[in-house]
Amino acid sequence: MADARDRRGQRRPKQPRMAPKEWPVTIHTLSGQAVLGALVAHLAFASALALIQPVEGASGVLARLSGLEKAFPPDESAHVAYFEELRSTRRLPVLKSGTGNYEAHQPPLYYLIATPVYSAFLGLGKREAVLAVRFLNVLLGGVSVLLIARLAIVAFPGNGYFVRLATMLGASWPARLLACSAANNDALVELTCLLALVWLARVATQPSSPKDALVAGMLVAVAMLSKSSALPLVPVGLLAVYWSWRRTVGVSRPGETAEEADRTSTQETVDLRALATVAAAFLAGFLLFWGPWAVRNTVIYGDPFAAAAFKRIFSVDRATPEYFLSRGLSGAQYYALVLYQTALSFWGVLGQANIYLPSILYAIGFIYWGLTALAGISGLVWRGDRPPAEVAPIWSILAVHGALMLAFFLRFNADFFQAQARYFMPATAVIAFYMARPWARRDWPRMMRQVAANAWLLGIGPFLG
Repeated sequence: MADARDRRGQRRPKQPRMAPKEWPVTIHTLSGQAVLGALVAHLAFASALALIQPVEGASGVLARLSGLEKAFPPDESAHVAYFEELRSTRRLPVLKSGTGNYEAHQPPLYYLIATPVYSAFLGLGKREAVLAVRFLNVLLGGVSVLLIARLAIVAFPGNGYFVRLATMLGASWPARLLACSAANNDALVELTCLLALVWLARVATQPSSPKDALVAGMLVAVAMLSKSSALPLVPVGLLAVYWSWRRTVGVSRPGETAEEADRTSTQETVDLRALATVAAAFLAGFLLFWGPWAVRNTVIYGDPFAAAAFKRIFSVDRATPEYFLSRGLSGAQYYALVLYQTALSFWGVLGQANIYLPSILYAIGFIYWGLTALAGISGLVWRGDRPPAEVAPIWSILAVHGALMLAFFLRFNADFFQAQARYFMPATAVIAFYMARPWARRDWPRMMRQVAANAWLLGIGPFLG
């Protein structure tokens, strides 16, 4: 092929190859095909599950055809009992018994939203009223999909691969879909936690502002009024406030004069006052919304979380660690069982977390986790597509949030055997981001060679021959 030449017959300079156009990483990304696809998939699968799972007392045709007549969603009947009592008495219920309405200690926000929906459809029958609330949860989960995408945009700007993959993973992990297809407060606590995290990401990456800190405290309180499992957001919020304060701190240098040192000392005092101010603003916003509920619980139950009353009542006829320890398990074996059962439920366990799917589905899930771990190890030694330094505070608050969620979950299982992944829904973004992060690179051949090398070094290669 002849070289391109200009009118004078001279060779034209070779134009540099243009880099592939990056997926626009702005707020308009929310209308992108991948995010829209994740949203549609969530709505489709969660709606199907809402219709297939039986309602206690009325299984429905789809439940019978699918063979899931007894696959009642966990604790749904107790949440419905909350609706019934709130509807009939116009007062928030009080926890008195471990049977029936054992969710009476739950914070009120979800029930104040869902009970009117339940009441509006109750004239058509109880099953229809429960289905209406289930579809309310499906819609709440759809809003969460958009919030996952928004948080992914600010957590890893400039990487459309990450935004796409994180949104799809966050929208589709099976335990989340099951929770969003039933009448419970898990979908709302996920949404409110994501909303709080989006705002905390803003706070952590901007200079400190008492107004922003006040709003952050209010949003964390709203999450706490959805479900107490949002409690890790309180220290996470304080961490975000700390990062925002760090952006306003002056830095002194070695060799400064006495006059400069005096000015530095004065500046540090002012800076500490600024930190105290924004931290106080955050706590004020939190207590403004959550404080009345804490006072109410303290008056009725003796503590702001009703934890002692719940433990005393709920443990009467529920499995506890003592049951497993009496069967010969050690403490380490008990927690290994908790983690294993929770891992299974992440990939889908129906009914009261006791109806399992075909084993091949769990095997595929565990293989994906294993490959993701190897890819993550590769990322530790391969500096590619690292998050920019300016968003490091966002990743730190996500890491702390995830670690605290795990610690709270293990602590909860020290009192009750509740090995269900849905308890991690306040940390959906953390789960999605850390499952997507190792795969958010563009150099796939090199990355897969590194993954294979790590697999061999870890001893997997010899077993595969």
